[in-house]
Amino acid sequence: MLLSPQGFEIGVQSWPELWIFVRKDREPGLYQRLVLDFSGKRRESVGARVFVLPTHHVNFKEIGADRLLFELAGIPERGETVIETREEALAWERRMAEVVPIRVEELAREMGPVVLDRMASARAAVKEYLELMPRLESPYAQITELRRRLAKKTAATQRLAEWPAVVRLRGARSVSGSMHVHRPASDHCRGLRTVLRHRGATQGCQL
Repeated sequence: MLLSPQGFEIGVQSWPELWIFVRKDREPGLYQRLVLDFSGKRRESVGARVFVLPTHHVNFKEIGADRLLFELAGIPERGETVIETREEALAWERRMAEVVPIRVEELAREMGPVVLDRMASARAAVKEYLELMPRLESPYAQITELRRRLAKKTAATQRLAEWPAVVRLRGARSVSGSMHVHRPASDHCRGLRTVLRHRGATQGCQL
C-alpha cells in the first residue's frame, strides 16, 4: 500500500465499500484519517476525504474536521472519480499517495487546535473515569467495577441533594450552618415562592 511509508495503516472499520487509513498526528491526542468511499455496481466510483479526529477507531464527524479532496475527483460536482481499467486505478492510487499526506497535514495544522479544544471537557471527564477504574485484565471487569463506583458516587450525591439544609434556589448560599437568602434587587423573587427547609423551620420568599 503506497501510504504505508507515510505512516498510515488500515483502519479496523474498513469494509468493501469503505476503506479507512489512519496515522497519528504529531500533536498528542489527534489522529489523521483517510476515507475512500466506493460506490457503483462494481464499486468503480471512488471519493477521497481526509479527517482530523481525537479518536483512532471511532469516526464521529461532529467532533472532528474533514475535507473532501476535489483534486482527486474526476467528476468534481460529485466529488468522485470513475475508474474503469487497472491502469486508471494504478494512476489514481499514485496520485492519491502524493496528495493525501499533504492535504491531511494541512487540515491537521489548521483545525487540530479547534478539535482538541472542542473535546477538552470530554477528555477531562474520561481522565477522571480512568483514574477511578482499577487495573484489571478484562475490559468487561473494568467496566463493571467502574459502574459500581460511579453508582456509589451518584448515591452519595443524591443523599447530599436531599439533605434538608441544601437549597435549590438561585442566589441562595449557606454560611456557617445558617441559611441566608440573597434577593437580587433586580428581581425581588419575581413572583417566585420557594420554601426553604432548614432545621425543621420554613421560610417563604414573599412577593
